Amino acid sequence: MQCYVLIKSNWVVVFKEESKQLSLRNILVGVVKSIKGGSVNAEIEIDSNGVPLCALITEESRENLDLEVGEKVWFGFKANNVILGI
Repeated sequence: MQCYVLIKSNWVVVFKEESKQLSLRNILVGVVKSIKGGSVNAEIEIDSNGVPLCALITEESRENLDLEVGEKVWFGFKANNVILGI
């Protein structure tokens, strides 16, 4: 039996430096694969050891983080934001 893990893109938090002082317990590292900017939001595609992930952040946050394709980033999500499917 296969299990699928789903996390809505707007539930993913992106940051450039590893931090131990967060309430998030699910923190992973990855590489920015693409950035699709918009007028309000930016879609950030991340690869974490071959696992694709998409984060939806505000365009202002993207500018503040100064994200670039190929850059190492950390991302996290709360445990109660994980949806399991079988």
